[in-house]
Parts: sequence; structure tokens; C-alpha cells
Amino acid sequence: MPPNNSDSPKRKPSRPLDLIQKKLSRVKKRVGRLDEDIYDIYQEFTELVNGPVSNHQPLTKAASILPTGTLSADSLALRRKAKEGVATLSLNFHPDRSGSLKIEGRERFPLPPRLAALTAGLTMDTGHSPDHLVSWKLDAEIITDLKKRTGKEYSRHAFNHLIHLLRATLKDHGENPWLVMRDPKLGSRFALRRGFGGVNGANHN
Repeated sequence: MPPNNSDSPKRKPSRPLDLIQKKLSRVKKRVGRLDEDIYDIYQEFTELVNGPVSNHQPLTKAASILPTGTLSADSLALRRKAKEGVATLSLNFHPDRSGSLKIEGRERFPLPPRLAALTAGLTMDTGHSPDHLVSWKLDAEIITDLKKRTGKEYSRHAFNHLIHLLRATLKDHGENPWLVMRDPKLGSRFALRRGFGGVNGANHN
């Protein structure tokens, strides 16, 4: 005689809308990462065809190499704007190692411990910069700094994921996500203008 399962707990069926929203969220994250990769490719093509990219360089030969519609005008405008850099940045840390970030007097917003540590590393200025922004740091150097600040190991994949999360957090709070800058040869940095004697307006305490 088959057992009576009438009293056994029944699994609540997932609502189709919840599943769709979860899948959509995953797709958006993947698209965001692809967008970053596409722009890195665009930069390399531009340097190969036209020479180094300037802040106001128009799309010329290199743009025609990429598929039509790959880079929107708005997306490129945000990246060019980021190259101007921000004048002030305040990064505060809390006892639990989380932080809060305020950019050019706008509303301060929270950062979880890993992103606060990453922002601190990106905004550091070693004194060797080719332009008006804080210095580039090799990814390996920032990963080492992350380990010191958090006490955890980070793979290159984990580091890339944190970069994406920081850009997404900036965007969610109305900031330009491309203030987090990356270069295939130079490494990474935050687009913060250099001040006299070091980082202008950043608090790393």
C-alpha cells in the first residue's frame, strides 16, 4: 500500500515572474561586463589605427571595425567625461571595514568592505602619473593591497568581478561608472584629479 503523503510539506511553486526577474538580473550583469570588454577592445583598436585616445577624439577608423551599434553615443560620452576626473572625493571607513563615499559634494552612499577597500586602492597616488589624475596601479598591486586591507585572497577573476560591482554601485547612486578606469597596459585607477602633495580630498583613514 503506497504511503500517505498528504501530511508531508508541499514545496511552494516558484512564481514565473520571480524567475524571470532573476534571469533578467543575471543577463544585465553579463551585458555590463561585456560592455566593459567591448570598450577595452575599442580603445586598443583606436590606438592601433589612430594613435592614443584623447579625451575628445572622435570616432574614426577604429569605430568602423566594431559591429554597428556596439558603442552608444551616451556610453562613449560618459567614458570621455570620466577622463576629466573628479576634483574631490571623501572615503570614510567604519569599524566593520565598510565605508561611505562622497564625490564632489554629492550625496554620500555606503560601500561594503570589499568595495571600500578597492576604492581606497584605486584612489591612491604613487606620484607617478602621466596626466592630471592619480597614478595607474597594476592590477597585481591593487590585489595585494586588497589582501592587506581585507585579509583575504583575491584571484584575477575575483578582482575583475569587484571592479564590475564598484562600477555598478556608482551607477546605482547616480555617479559615472567609468570613473573606475582600466587600461590593458597601465592597470587600474579611480579618475580622481591629483592635488598638491597627493590625493585631493580623499580620506584613507
